[in-house]
Amino acid sequence: MLTIFLISSSHLFSQENEVENIIEIIVNQNMNDEKDNLIDIAQLQSELERLQQSPININSNDFDLFLRLGILSSNQFSAIRKHIEEFGQILAIEELQQIPEIDKELIKNLKPFISFNGIADMKTIFTGNLVKESRKDLTIHYQRTTQQINAYKGPEPAYLGDPTRILVKFSTRLYKKWSFGLNLEKDAGEQFIWSPKRSKIGFDHVSAYLRYVGKGFIQSFTLGDFQVAFGQGLSYWKGLSFGKSSSTVPIRKIAYGIRPHTGLDEINFLRGIGIQMGKNKIQNTSFFSFRKLDAIPIDSSLTAFQSILISGYHRSTLELSYSSSLNDITWGNHLKYKSSNLLFGFSYAHQLLSSNLLPKENLYALQYFSGKENFTLGINTDFSFNNAHIFTEISRSANGSVAYLVGTVITLDPSFSLSILHRNYPANYQSISSNAFGERNKNSNEKGIYSGFEYKISRKTLINSYIDLYQFPWIKSNAPSPTMGHDLLVKITHKSNKKLITSFQYRFEKDEIKISGFNQIKGRKRHRIRIQNEHNTHPSIKIRYRLELHFLEIIEKSAGYLFYTDVIIQAPEKPLSISLRYAIFNTDDYSSRIYAYERDAYFTYSIKPYFYRGQKIYLLAKWRLNRLFSLVFRISHTRYPYKSTIGSSNDLIEGNQKTDLTFQLRMRW
Repeated sequence: MLTIFLISSSHLFSQENEVENIIEIIVNQNMNDEKDNLIDIAQLQSELERLQQSPININSNDFDLFLRLGILSSNQFSAIRKHIEEFGQILAIEELQQIPEIDKELIKNLKPFISFNGIADMKTIFTGNLVKESRKDLTIHYQRTTQQINAYKGPEPAYLGDPTRILVKFSTRLYKKWSFGLNLEKDAGEQFIWSPKRSKIGFDHVSAYLRYVGKGFIQSFTLGDFQVAFGQGLSYWKGLSFGKSSSTVPIRKIAYGIRPHTGLDEINFLRGIGIQMGKNKIQNTSFFSFRKLDAIPIDSSLTAFQSILISGYHRSTLELSYSSSLNDITWGNHLKYKSSNLLFGFSYAHQLLSSNLLPKENLYALQYFSGKENFTLGINTDFSFNNAHIFTEISRSANGSVAYLVGTVITLDPSFSLSILHRNYPANYQSISSNAFGERNKNSNEKGIYSGFEYKISRKTLINSYIDLYQFPWIKSNAPSPTMGHDLLVKITHKSNKKLITSFQYRFEKDEIKISGFNQIKGRKRHRIRIQNEHNTHPSIKIRYRLELHFLEIIEKSAGYLFYTDVIIQAPEKPLSISLRYAIFNTDDYSSRIYAYERDAYFTYSIKPYFYRGQKIYLLAKWRLNRLFSLVFRISHTRYPYKSTIGSSNDLIEGNQKTDLTFQLRMRW
């Protein structure tokens, strides 16, 4: 019994390491600068753990999810598809070793998330014992900064709560048909408040869902908090999504319909009911949501609001006054037909607010949505033939404005893939919630054409590159006239052997903005260079070195660098994993800051900016005590030797050092 217990414990810990490694790959592929740091790590981790429990059939059309996530390159995906066409369905993991483009490291990354017999992997024989048939997961998280922060000082501190962040996250699955999740979170500075009228019951943020997944006409039913994704994200998309990335070719979005909101994002979700129904090649997705949003009122009458807030913070008296002040009712539907090589979908989404939304009376805001009610109608298509995908979406908002995108992904040769996308989002296109491909997070006031390619020079060397040319036909908040720009990326990855991977990445961006003190538009140029070396010195030890340079040119030049060393120790048969980083950085100012992903506790967002001059070290230890309990400890320490204070205003710390501590207990049974 003891042997079985230890093997089971080791297997669970190995699964957690697999998810952590994949998250790091995905985030680094999709994180290029401050615009790309909106990834909900908790949602991503929950989705990957769900895939572990219900793997995707490698022979199905759903397998292209791994292409979109950047786990597979276009050449690798095409090679797998070609192998299936020539030799039939893949029936075992060993068959992947016969495909030249697939190496052992990729097979290791894919193995936990794929199956070879489809639905058979999802079946569970119900024995009548609900306890034994369910899987439960409880995480308790504690985090705080050890130094005293300005917002907590004095007899009347700016932040009403204490400086700790506390999270309680629970989920359970019952024989893979029913699932339930509950998230309770208090950010640093927030209070424990009991106010049902404001949806506050102790923890500041409470999120829950109940979900049923079936194999009949009703494919899924979700009650509570959920996310919705239709088409290519132009008509309606509220949830996890990726934009431009260093994988360059997979720009086609894979819409998932309705998924439970398992992350910690306090804004990007709906609350109500969602249902997916289908038979044969027809599927219909419907949802209804009622939420209270944080918003800034125009005056004390609360009859009109200036803007909707997206921070999710309720730390001060002012932030609390904005909390849950605007009612949002949203409903929608997506009907689609899907065959082996054709997808056609029709989307509709409608939003009704309790009060008028009236943006500031600025010239750039004239095209923004104003009023109480809005809707979007959209049509999306996806057609594949031979080695090409063609996808489109066209959408109309309530004011009559029409936006569209059209793109293609083509594998011209087993070693060469190409993608092209054209988009046109008018300045007066007013979506309710969209997340289509683009330079800006807001899909309006943008025209552009993107082209990316992937070329495998040899079995050891891969080149990825893209260029994106765009323009903003109407003015923006930081540009009083139409502007344009372009974005270029080149990445070369070389695998010297099974243990050593070296990559070089260069990114150049040029756009136009208005600078304070000048009455004209100025060009802004950014050069980013990243050199990375990853060495697997031992099956359980990985050492990574990265040097990143950032050069910024506007009126004056600004520059910075970041160099760090990671040591990652993960032994599948051992109950302990350790991640250690030492970083040195030096930037002229905040504008030349450099972002980097940091390994952290479970379900924790950790994409940090490095700026000014200093050193940072962090240690992350995850210890699987037994089959039931895991402990996590993380400490990070940053030192700025030439500064006397850190931060500003409420976040000011007297001194030149900052230390963050995290403790976490996770129970899985």
